[in-house]
Amino acid sequence: MYQTPEQLIALNRSNIDAALLFAGVALQSVEKLVGLQIETAKAALADSADSVRTLATVKEPKDLVTLRDRQVEILADAHRKRAALERIIGGPIP
Repeated sequence: MYQTPEQLIALNRSNIDAALLFAGVALQSVEKLVGLQIETAKAALADSADSVRTLATVKEPKDLVTLRDRQVEILADAHRKRAALERIIGGPIP
């Protein structure tokens, strides 16, 4: 079947529009992912700073054990969240 040049031009424009739409969606997804990574980094930094401040106030060995137990709970919770996210995205998080 023979296609006129106008039909080919229209087809090319349609393909370009679709490609630009997909590129826009991909960029929005990357933007959201980077935003999540930045928020995660900020939260991790804040958690680390809180841990250091708390560690600096420990005066008794029993308080150190309590602090350790709390940190283990925080790490376990973070591990559970990461595992849930990996299940959602269908693979390991780099």
